[in-house]
Amino acid sequence: VVVQNKTVLMYNSEGIIIKGFNYKKAATKITHVPVHLRINSKDYLLFCLENGQLDILSRTGEVRVPIKELFSFGPEPPIKKDGRFVLWTENGHQIQISPNGNILQLDAKTPSEYRLINYGPHTVEFDYPLLRIDQKLIELPLGRYLGPQVFNYDNKLCTVMIDQDTQSVYVYNSACKLISDGALFGDSKVDIAHFRNDNTLKMIVKGQADEILIYRLN
Repeated sequence: VVVQNKTVLMYNSEGIIIKGFNYKKAATKITHVPVHLRINSKDYLLFCLENGQLDILSRTGEVRVPIKELFSFGPEPPIKKDGRFVLWTENGHQIQISPNGNILQLDAKTPSEYRLINYGPHTVEFDYPLLRIDQKLIELPLGRYLGPQVFNYDNKLCTVMIDQDTQSVYVYNSACKLISDGALFGDSKVDIAHFRNDNTLKMIVKGQADEILIYRLN
């Protein structure tokens, strides 16, 4: 799908315009990357418009879920969560929309309480004190957190949360399991990379005021 302001072009894998897709032009400029979601074996195409309109369409471009309400979209595109469409407003309110069009608005949360990262096909959501990695749930100890930071090496997802109160670094794999036996010591955001072409994944983080720590991640 290629978007040019209000115009929508849909190509197949050979670069040929797909016939039968009838959503050629939106009412106003499209502000976010179009999203394709599937719920209960049905396909939905979601377009966020500059005027606050949310178009939820079928694969042919017809309206599948009529939405009359207008939204002040935040920077993140809509996602799927628990069988609903979920989006966030500029003020941090979470909007949940069911496939039959029912709309639920949840209270805003501060950036310290709620964060969302879309990393390729993966979704990492921090809703203090809960961390959700691709719908798998972790309850973090109470604390004051940096993150989530998300890395992908060798098709393996690493999600990092840093508790600033206890200087604890939690590194989770895509199965929501800690990579190490427990929390690691650290007092900053981290970087994860292969060092010196030895095919070993390592993490670098600030330790005490005068030290840098490098951990080997098994």
